[in-house]
Amino acid sequence: MGFAIANNDFDDSENSMVTKFIRSSIDRDLLAFHGQGSFGGKIHMTFDLLITKMEVDEKHAEIDLTTIGDNDTDLANGFWGCYGASCLPNRADYDTVQLFCTSFDGKDYKDELKALMQKFNKGWLPLLLTAGISKKLVIIFAATWSASS
Repeated sequence: MGFAIANNDFDDSENSMVTKFIRSSIDRDLLAFHGQGSFGGKIHMTFDLLITKMEVDEKHAEIDLTTIGDNDTDLANGFWGCYGASCLPNRADYDTVQLFCTSFDGKDYKDELKALMQKFNKGWLPLLLTAGISKKLVIIFAATWSASS
């Protein structure tokens, strides 16, 4: 699963870092993606538009990838949406799901996300969405991402 934060506008042109990131994520069979921040909706739409282009124009096989994102959800609720995701494709192995986090705005959110993860693991929820969650989550922090990774 992927979680990307963007509180500043970003380049979404064909050869941009974001487009390369999206293509690489699809190539690696990403299960789900969540865009968060002031430009979270733009990340979401960029993902969806590229998926459509790949399937229609490039004749790529159907891409089974859930994408969400908006500009209004705060960091805690956006991150919880990835942490407690329940709408992954059927091929998902919930026992081995990992979440990677990255930023498209240049800010390091690692400490904030770690603090939220610790709260989630203790049972805290930003909203009363569910109760009794006891799973632990492995998170891969992607401080620097490159298309060659």
